[in-house]
Amino acid sequence: EGATKPESSFSFTLASVNVITIAHWVPASRQVLSDSKMLLDFLDQRLRYGLALEEDDELLNGASGNGEISGLLAAGNFTAFSRGATADTKVDVLRKSMTQLELSSHVASGFVMNPADWEAISLLKDSQNRFLVGDPSNGNDATLWGRPVVSTPAMNAGTFLVGDFVNAAALFERQEAVIEIGFQDKQFIQNMVTVLAEERVALAVFRPLGLVSGSF
Repeated sequence: EGATKPESSFSFTLASVNVITIAHWVPASRQVLSDSKMLLDFLDQRLRYGLALEEDDELLNGASGNGEISGLLAAGNFTAFSRGATADTKVDVLRKSMTQLELSSHVASGFVMNPADWEAISLLKDSQNRFLVGDPSNGNDATLWGRPVVSTPAMNAGTFLVGDFVNAAALFERQEAVIEIGFQDKQFIQNMVTVLAEERVALAVFRPLGLVSGSF
């Protein structure tokens, strides 16, 4: 009692990240869109889905140039996995990557890997043909070492990412996905329109030590 409480300090480095636009479009007939609400709903759904796929890829692999995000796997945004024994299994590698994070004062919040790699892990069995990772009959969410697994084709097969995603990086959504309809060139006199899907986002990486990536 009566002791002076310790003071913390933060060191900041001036940096900037680009707000990038992710968009795509399709042409459509004015009459068809007017006569068929189902088609408009279909285009809305598929265009938003396309945006989500592109965003997923850029969040991992964006190279910063050509209007892309500087993704989590871009040079300087993550820390390379320190490989030890070459005989380690995929499960061994992921557990050791968690330890690497913990030694840098971060706690893993999840894994990202290719569907083929997650399949190989989830199909592991013991000598009595029992699954080692989860029970396929109970419909459990994809987890490993108590952490959620995100399986996406945007991650190259044979590689992985484990991170303290809450503290290491942040996604800023400057404009949510919107669908707009307008005219382009001679479309007005051709009874055609352009259906455009667009969003604006920025990704900032604060702590590359909080993201570990490597190969299995």
